[in-house]
Amino acid sequence: VLLCCGLANAVLFYFIINHFTNEKVAFLSSLVSTVMPSVVFVNGWIGTIADVFWFMCCCISFLLFLRSMLTYTNNYKNVFILAACLFFIFALMFKETSVVYPVIVFLYIIHQFIYNRKIFLEKKKIAISFFLICAFIVVGYLALRFEFLFPKHGGYGTSLANIPTRVLEYFIFPFLIDNTEI
Repeated sequence: VLLCCGLANAVLFYFIINHFTNEKVAFLSSLVSTVMPSVVFVNGWIGTIADVFWFMCCCISFLLFLRSMLTYTNNYKNVFILAACLFFIFALMFKETSVVYPVIVFLYIIHQFIYNRKIFLEKKKIAISFFLICAFIVVGYLALRFEFLFPKHGGYGTSLANIPTRVLEYFIFPFLIDNTEI
């Protein structure tokens, strides 16, 4: 099941990359992102099921958002935006890592403004609204979870100081020969 979900993520990732570039680059990007040791690990271990599903929900949300930008009738735009927000909420429910999603949307807005200014200006209201809705969802989520993320007496131990160490662990994990965690 996890392998099939990982394959679905690769296909979703292909369609996202294909939006920005051609099919060959999208296929190669999807393939490389699928066979990376850290992704193979995630797709093969039941303990990382939340990673598989939060990424899937964010990909679906982003594709729905992109579709809303291509839709010309307001009724369908609203349906796509609502569905995109719903999938983003699902992603947050799977894993807190999803809080990065509004940043991805913001980077997309900046990219479109720089490279497709003429086309984007017509659609900026939708894109900025979606970004603000996602940011509001994240702020609401963090407000609800603040007590657990930043406890007064130990516990979860969220800290900005943890980021460099966790990033390093993530990238060197496949090369740790003596790792017998699994």
